[in-house]
Amino acid sequence: MTTRRIVIGLGALLMLFGLWALLQAHTQVGVCNVSGPAGAGATSGVDSTCVKTLMAYLEGFVHPARYQALASSGKIPASLAAELPTAAEYAGTQFATLAQITKASALCVAKWDSMVGGV
Repeated sequence: MTTRRIVIGLGALLMLFGLWALLQAHTQVGVCNVSGPAGAGATSGVDSTCVKTLMAYLEGFVHPARYQALASSGKIPASLAAELPTAAEYAGTQFATLAQITKASALCVAKWDSMVGGV
């Protein structure tokens, strides 16, 4: 094998791993309840099981799809919020659905060799 083929192969593997990791994270966030808990004690617009995952996104300066709900629930620490754009700046943002991400991933895999000059 040539060095070029090895590098291209490793790049393709890293890209696929990255897409897999993104899908896994998206799946975890996708089960969040943004309607809030029922009852008199309801104070949050984000289910408590999701806060840890969403905060991990924010701490890495990655914008989670549920940012508006997290911001409106008051769960973002002031120190972190000061480093991020305001929730109002993201009001019209649309995120890809899981089906769109899967379709894009398949397209990348299918066209990788012809576009990148693979093996």
